[in-house]
Amino acid sequence: MQPSIIGLAVAMTLVVLDRALDGRLLVGLLVSLTFGATAFAALPALGGSSPLIYTLFALAMAIKLAASRSFFSTMVRIFKLHPIAWCILLMTIYGLVGAVILPRLFQGVTIVYVVERGASGTGGVVPVRLSPSTFNVSQAGYFALAAACYFTVLGVAIENGGLKRIKVAAFAWVVFVAATGYIDLLGKFAGLGDLFEPIRTANYTMMTGEQIAGFARISGAFPEASAFASVSLPACAFAFSYWWVCKHPAMLLLGVLLLLLVLLSTSSTSYVALVICVAALCLGSIKRLLLGRVATADLILVGLGACSLSLLLGAYLADETLFSPFFRMIEIMVLNKSTSSSALERGAWNVQALQAFLDTLGLGVGIGSTRTSSWIVAVISHLGFLGAATMFAITSMLLRNVRRGPVTRENRSMVALATGCRASALAGLVSTALVSDSADPGIMFYFAIAAIVAITRELEKMTIAPQDRKPQDRSMAQGPAAGASA
Repeated sequence: MQPSIIGLAVAMTLVVLDRALDGRLLVGLLVSLTFGATAFAALPALGGSSPLIYTLFALAMAIKLAASRSFFSTMVRIFKLHPIAWCILLMTIYGLVGAVILPRLFQGVTIVYVVERGASGTGGVVPVRLSPSTFNVSQAGYFALAAACYFTVLGVAIENGGLKRIKVAAFAWVVFVAATGYIDLLGKFAGLGDLFEPIRTANYTMMTGEQIAGFARISGAFPEASAFASVSLPACAFAFSYWWVCKHPAMLLLGVLLLLLVLLSTSSTSYVALVICVAALCLGSIKRLLLGRVATADLILVGLGACSLSLLLGAYLADETLFSPFFRMIEIMVLNKSTSSSALERGAWNVQALQAFLDTLGLGVGIGSTRTSSWIVAVISHLGFLGAATMFAITSMLLRNVRRGPVTRENRSMVALATGCRASALAGLVSTALVSDSADPGIMFYFAIAAIVAITRELEKMTIAPQDRKPQDRSMAQGPAAGASA
């Protein structure tokens, strides 16, 4: 292992921030996700893999939970809270076992696409016969670590003041996504170049100085614009959804700022995902309109949209060439993207991955065995039918409305937090479904599910009349409820 001094220094800075906010490592975990190009070490034995600093926080939380005296009682409580814990456990076990067995069981049976690195660190994606590789180990490790975060995050959430820590961590994540994006944007507009270059220690191909039709691509603290866009869109969804319930002006401002970053990211993936998310939002508004339940937030968004369109139309009438670079960028990144060599190559990966799924009798090729360009295709081809069915059962939890009964002054903050986490996870899945090469849905996916489970449990307890509660329920309610109302 070759440690990175800069990466470790960034991680230690986030530890200090976490302690200042009493995050129990949860704040550090979520904020570290915004540093998508900062690794704490390089692992030559695993093909040059460079784990990012978020893995330190995820591992530390897992070790802390496992070493605690209340480990067994906490795990029993977690498994009793919601059956989704069993699905996550079984899927993780299947994924780990499959990463070891499946490439050996079906060795040479099918063709897969793998990354082949050259001597200078460069390389490409090439078709080869299925066989075990170091990617099975590294990708399976990331997959299991992300799944473990469900248990560690939920373990924090059910502690006294746990929901307050969930809320602070989510807010810190949104703020850091916006801050890193605008720091990168201002640095490029001011001619200062890549301000985050000193902390880009990961063994990735850094594409931070690219331009599209004269637009500098915004990559934040990530290695490329599309990676930053895949995080800024979920953060934007969280901010708008939280504001939708709580009407907090600061969250509306954050949502608008993040939406601008998504638009300036010049990422075709973010534009397509944004259209899908906006379409879902419009369908919800139309449904409420037909039912005669138009929300105040609907009217505010319509007003903001009308004002924005009016300003853009006025600027266009004043100077028809003003938006020519933007139209050119949209033409390059969206309209002509499907006919590009990159899109055709990525399409070939997905087709062959699905063929590999059929060649292995629906059992899959194992995590990390083949390259894909869609999270859905990766789940099917890597985990097979059984793993995919379990993953989609877990994902279906996000499709249900988190609200149980009317929103009151007492539960508004919790409903807003759960709604924001749900929207963030769904927006993230939309992005990964378009471009991801891994079956791992990510840390924020499991964070959102854990937060929703904890909040739903607390909301259910709040609907029970105090005189009907059991003594143990009353003592349990004093912790999380007090933290959430803060």
